[in-house]
Amino acid sequence: MAVFRIITTAEELVNASTDKTARYLVLRNDLQDVPSIKMMPFQSLIGEFDGRSIRFQSGSDGFCLTKGNELKNLSITVDPDKRAVYQDEEVESMNTHHLTRLKIQGLISILIRGNIKKGHIDASFIHIENASAMQLPERPNRYGVDMIPGVFTIWNQQEDPNIEIEVDITHFSCGSAEQPIIGSGLLLCGKEEKLGKIKSIVVSCGDIYTKSEIERGIPNVIAAGVVIGYEVLVKNLNNYGRITCYGNNEIALYNWGTVERWSVTERIETHGGNGSGLVNAANIGKITFTKEIETFGPGARGFYMFAGVIKDIHFERILTHGNAACAIQFNTYVDRISISNGIEVFGNTIDVKSSNEI
Repeated sequence: MAVFRIITTAEELVNASTDKTARYLVLRNDLQDVPSIKMMPFQSLIGEFDGRSIRFQSGSDGFCLTKGNELKNLSITVDPDKRAVYQDEEVESMNTHHLTRLKIQGLISILIRGNIKKGHIDASFIHIENASAMQLPERPNRYGVDMIPGVFTIWNQQEDPNIEIEVDITHFSCGSAEQPIIGSGLLLCGKEEKLGKIKSIVVSCGDIYTKSEIERGIPNVIAAGVVIGYEVLVKNLNNYGRITCYGNNEIALYNWGTVERWSVTERIETHGGNGSGLVNAANIGKITFTKEIETFGPGARGFYMFAGVIKDIHFERILTHGNAACAIQFNTYVDRISISNGIEVFGNTIDVKSSNEI
């Protein structure tokens, strides 16, 4: 019989996580020095009142999700390069995970592989305060370029094209102007073309602050604020917060999936060589920017139409600052493009082949 448990100590949490009858856990006290926790299927952990905090042991990961788990009203702390929340690979179905009102120090890394064949992730009001994804060895790759994973990553690595994971994310944010996260922000990705699919009805993001820490002159590693990767379909994507990227080779918004409707209603800003406001390499139905895109750094671009199709794109204004920077670069055509308040480019031309500036 499923029962409630009031959790006041780390020992009680550890014991409850192995008890099949402990379905609903209510955390009453803040906890310190907690070992990694693997949740029982269909187990929930909710912070009492306005939320409670859990600090895991240094060098340890945090919560391992199994099937139908819920984490709500919690502050979760692990080392910045460790996983605060991750997925067990032994289950066949994840059922539906609910991640709600979480403040995180560390990574959320949900990799779909092993025995997993189906699942749904419903995440809302998640803020990652401090995390680093730079050290992760597995990186999505396309066109010979590695993408640094996100501090919030959902990556379907299954090779079966029939395995589709459903994902809905609302009100995700990460970093701050004083402490940007290290790596990419949000990354949704499938295995590769026609394999390992992800489908989202809605994705919405608040403020995103990132810093890539990619050394200048490295051409084949990139990072991004929001990445829509291989075989990802998003019906409605809303960036209602600022996106600010502080490193080299950083792209605020990068698409190589399919986004049907995309709304960007706050400022986009990148600082660093070879930065970009938006890069498209796949399919976008309609995307609208109602605030400016501004880039700072040599070789930066406001908008790069690398490949794929965009049916309709509208910009408010694009500004670039840096030698060899450009507002818009086309590798292929866009069906319809409009700009309300023009473009401004500040910088000089340089010989890119012989220059070490980029």
